Amino acid sequence: MAFSTVSSTSTAVVPYASTLPQVSASSYIEKITDEAFRRSLEVAKFEKSNLYPVPLEAQTVLGARSRRLYQVLPPLTGRYPHIGHESFVVEGPHREIGVEVFAPTRGSCENKLRMQLSPERSFMSALSEEQIQTLHTHSVDSLTPIGKLPVLLFSHGWGVNPSEYRPLLEELASHGYMVVSLNHPSSSRDAPFSQNPPVLDARNEAGCEDPAKFSSELDRLTLIQADNIEFMADYIRKKEGDKTPIVLAGHSLGGAASIIAARHDPKIRGCINLDGGLRGEKKSEGLKIPLLMILVDRLTNMTPEDKEWVVPLMKEWTDLHENSKRIGDSYLGQIQGISHMDFSTGPLLDWLAGEKTLDGVLKAHVVASRAMVQFMNMACRSRGP
Repeated sequence: MAFSTVSSTSTAVVPYASTLPQVSASSYIEKITDEAFRRSLEVAKFEKSNLYPVPLEAQTVLGARSRRLYQVLPPLTGRYPHIGHESFVVEGPHREIGVEVFAPTRGSCENKLRMQLSPERSFMSALSEEQIQTLHTHSVDSLTPIGKLPVLLFSHGWGVNPSEYRPLLEELASHGYMVVSLNHPSSSRDAPFSQNPPVLDARNEAGCEDPAKFSSELDRLTLIQADNIEFMADYIRKKEGDKTPIVLAGHSLGGAASIIAARHDPKIRGCINLDGGLRGEKKSEGLKIPLLMILVDRLTNMTPEDKEWVVPLMKEWTDLHENSKRIGDSYLGQIQGISHMDFSTGPLLDWLAGEKTLDGVLKAHVVASRAMVQFMNMACRSRGP
């Protein structure tokens, strides 16, 4: 597939303000403008000095708690409406790795992919059996790829069920990408293929009373993910061809691991970090490849207690951004009004069970996916090593 056929999109990621600790509310571009349904967002071109609003229709969700999950999810917006899925397990450098692939597929059918739910999640008890049986996303549970495609290699956050990113990954696939999602059993909430399930709460193992020990444990888990990512990048090249464009992406711990892996692999075309705190010894070392970091807005309404950890965290992101800009392309933005987990469907499932609103998760999905597609288009068109 020619990269030029993948259309560019506008985004609503707000350029990150390096001034700490306060950011003026007027600096934000996106607003909820439709008070009737509060679902119309204004979007703007990403990190441009002259921002202008572009109306974007978002899905009306009035009364959606009585509907199926697929009626709540934002629709696919790419030029490829039929997304296929396949899954398998490979033996990685540490232990087995679960792999899910989402890509444009030939033909279509009604065999939609069921959501894989963790039994311990609180919303499970609130959902009826009918709801649980009908929770599925946009893709079908079979895959006949339309041809060679650029690849997005995605890694989940610590203690998250990787299936909770499926709607975001399906949306990215609809724009002409093969999206490969990894299930790292060392840090996954749900790894049914693994005979050695991980300790889901690393604090219990490392000792929550010892922050240094806990941080060291997270460093260890991040490095395991990074090793898995590097292994899978090589695996993909062997299967798809050595010149296949690959962009790394991840949320939270997966974003930090993707940055580490990108430093080690000169063939990677770009790296995306969704609100992942940086880990490892070289946190601020710049990347030579394009870098996109999309953050949650932590500065608005920040408490004195928050300041103790938020300001150092922001400085690490800023330092990495500035160092990367000196040797390559780097983009750093933040989205107002969302939380750290809104990049997954966890909050959406909580809402379906009556616990939360949809504002954050829909905004994160729409805004982040558009920024990611624009970035991936740019990175995959760029000349590879």
